[in-house]
This record gives sequence, C-alpha cells and structure tokens, in this order.
Amino acid sequence: MLRKIDCIMIRVRDVQAAAAYYAKVFGLHPQWSGDDSIGLVFPEADAEIVLHSDPNIPASVEVHYLVDDVVTAVAILQLKDARYSSLLSTLQSGNVR
Repeated sequence: MLRKIDCIMIRVRDVQAAAAYYAKVFGLHPQWSGDDSIGLVFPEADAEIVLHSDPNIPASVEVHYLVDDVVTAVAILQLKDARYSSLLSTLQSGNVR
C-alpha cells in the first residue's frame, strides 16, 4: 500500500516507546539504532523513519505517505488507533480540501 518516501526524522521523548508504537501501528521494523535514535523501515517500501530525542533537531515534522487508496489506508489505521475516526468520516463524506 505504501510507496517510496524519503527519510523522515521525528523527535520524540521516549525513542523505545515510540519505536514500539510505529512498529505496532505501521508495521515498521528496526534497521539500526544508536545515540538515542533508531531507524525504522517499511517492510514493502524503500523508506525510513528516524526517531530521535535530540533537542537540537527541530521537532516540527510533517509526514506524508503515498498510498493507493486513502480511505482504505485510514480505515486500516482507524482499526489500530481511534484517533483516525474523524479523518475517515471526513474522507468518506467528501469534505476534503
């Protein structure tokens, strides 16, 4: 479902807890770790997310995923995390800008 994206860096408070969350929700797998950071990869795409706790790296990050079907992708996420229910309702009603 996911297609190639570049490396994305995300600052988190707890690298290990965040890595566990991304593994559970998105199916990411650890590729490397060290110095309070970890590189996670998608099983079927050439993409990497780097979770880190370095306060010298900006915290504001926008993450974009290229998927074949947005409604289906959000529905899958909704099954794993209730925070996506309003996004799915918006997509299904056609209220997308």
